[in-house]
Amino acid sequence: MALVDRIILEGNISRIYDNQTDNLIWFDICKNEKYIDKNGEEQTVSSFFSAKIERSKIDNDLFKVGSWIIITGIPKSYIDKNNYKKFYIFTLDIKNAREKIKEEKNTPIISYDTDGVMLWNGQRCESEPCTPEELAEMEELLKEFRGDVDGL
Repeated sequence: MALVDRIILEGNISRIYDNQTDNLIWFDICKNEKYIDKNGEEQTVSSFFSAKIERSKIDNDLFKVGSWIIITGIPKSYIDKNNYKKFYIFTLDIKNAREKIKEEKNTPIISYDTDGVMLWNGQRCESEPCTPEELAEMEELLKEFRGDVDGL
């Protein structure tokens, strides 16, 4: 099986092209990146990426200029009629970025602290040792699975 490079890009739809084919729609995504310059002032740099998507994969309510989206796609290129190389993303999946962020907020983040204790959304998950009574109860429950049931 051949490996295929994938790109995940978040941004706003900045343009939807009029010259569409029956099956494919070309559009541009604007990605704004902010940084602090050497004078301490916030600057914004915009980058634009071309993409195309199969018409059957779009949601007409989402696919509008200005929509904040996340796409997953394959990087592609071609040589245009002026002999220039053009790059674009062949979009496999398109999602509403706001909905995707809501989904991710509901997904727990599980990691481990430096001492090996599990963290659940940043909270330590430490356990306490069983009491002798709890241990005896668990042993009784496990008897039938261990084959040491009385009378056998």
